[in-house]
Amino acid sequence: MKTPPSQPRHLLVAVAGAVIAAAVLVYAGPLDPPAGPVAPTMKTLDQVEPRTPVNATNTPGDADSLFRISAPGSYYLTGNITGVAAKHGIEIAASGVTLDLMGFELSGVPGSLSGIFVSGTRQNLVIFNGTVQGWGQKGIDATNAQASKVGPCNVPDNGDDGCSCGDGCQVENVAASGNGGTGVAAADSAKLEQIRASGNGRKGITGGRSTTAINCKSDGNTSDGCTFGDGSNIAGLIASNNTGTGVLTGPNCTITRCTTIGNTADGLSMGAGCRITDGTSNANGGDGMQVGDDCYVTDCTCDGNGVSPTIIGSGIHTTGNGAHIDGNHMTDNERGMIIAGAGNLVIRNTFSGNGTPTIVVTGTHTIGEAINAAGNPGFQSTNAWANLIY
Repeated sequence: MKTPPSQPRHLLVAVAGAVIAAAVLVYAGPLDPPAGPVAPTMKTLDQVEPRTPVNATNTPGDADSLFRISAPGSYYLTGNITGVAAKHGIEIAASGVTLDLMGFELSGVPGSLSGIFVSGTRQNLVIFNGTVQGWGQKGIDATNAQASKVGPCNVPDNGDDGCSCGDGCQVENVAASGNGGTGVAAADSAKLEQIRASGNGRKGITGGRSTTAINCKSDGNTSDGCTFGDGSNIAGLIASNNTGTGVLTGPNCTITRCTTIGNTADGLSMGAGCRITDGTSNANGGDGMQVGDDCYVTDCTCDGNGVSPTIIGSGIHTTGNGAHIDGNHMTDNERGMIIAGAGNLVIRNTFSGNGTPTIVVTGTHTIGEAINAAGNPGFQSTNAWANLIY
């Protein structure tokens, strides 16, 4: 048999094209658009994330507020807000509200009330992303809010507190400066993180019982730098140049990696049963650290305390009973340690350059032998519990 001749290449391509075209005609829809206007096929931003602008139409004010949010939902600013006398800027009168300031400012005027005011007991609020400044009362008054969050935001130069919030609130990345009251004031079980409080008329930062405070800074306030209630957990805190005590705590607190420098009174004053490790307390007017009953203090450095001419300050001062003072370093303080109360244990601490006497003892305590190793390069001791002076 004869083999049929092969088909030309251009003929095969043409046949294939015809087959594809026929398939398109069979399976494709009509090419002409339907009659009438073309409708959108995508969702709007409000459909994806329903949000309500704060304005006179959506959030009309009342006798004491420029704007009032009275229903749960997500709200946002569309521009700056300037206050008027005898009114709050924005009142939140509902739970479940998120308020995005969108980077705008709420600016108060003389005689105005608070910039943002939470009326009644509310839960699950979120306020963030802007500046609330210059109000006659508080910048953000969320004292009535529970289990809510404030920040990031700025709250400078308000007549009273920069920001206050209720139980279980979280305050993060808030800068509070130049306020007439406390920079940031929180109630019980609060979480405070990355707070910066400076130059406020009262305290820098306050937290109630069981507060967690992480990496906060309080500087140059006209009272104590920070105060925390019973059972608080404090880490990475810096309190400097405050007119009162740098950090003042209630009992049973845990304090780690905290620094107190240049405060007019004591650097750190602890309630009973506290534990402090890896702390630094330098150049405070009174004691570097005041220690209450049954506290544990270890791996801390206290340098140059007692600079006030009216206070005999020391590196560490036990004011109660049963404390354990172990492995700390005292240098150039007016006194190295003042051990008062009764039944305190003082071992393995080191001292250099402190005033005389280096250790002042009143009452009955268990104190490791004080060995003077100054000027003795070949110093040796078999006493593992000794306090060393060099």
